[in-house]
Amino acid sequence: MFLDSFDATVDAYRRQLQALARHAPLELPNLNLDTGEVTRAGNYLPTDATYEQLLDSLSDNYFAAVTPDLRRQLLAFYGPPPPPHPVKDRQWRELLNELAELQDAAPDKLGAAPTLAASSKE
Repeated sequence: MFLDSFDATVDAYRRQLQALARHAPLELPNLNLDTGEVTRAGNYLPTDATYEQLLDSLSDNYFAAVTPDLRRQLLAFYGPPPPPHPVKDRQWRELLNELAELQDAAPDKLGAAPTLAASSKE
């Protein structure tokens, strides 16, 4: 299994280098290099934990460091809809809330802290 995954990774890397040599755009799929599968929530616990930490950290700063590409990647990883997640219920609710905030954040408004007027309407 390891050797098959390793061979597939080397073959994919070789194809990407050949495309780069032809000046083709470099498109690297978001693959889990341990499994060779497309990265998706619920497929691999270490990846789930890493994405959860990233989303939590970014939400602490109102998604100030989120680029449109990173936003797209996070939303693609988690949905739609987010799969069941092997964390405590409170953690899962928090993650879903942060994901909803990211989803609702307009890409050109990322990083803007909520204003007093906006927070008083809630």
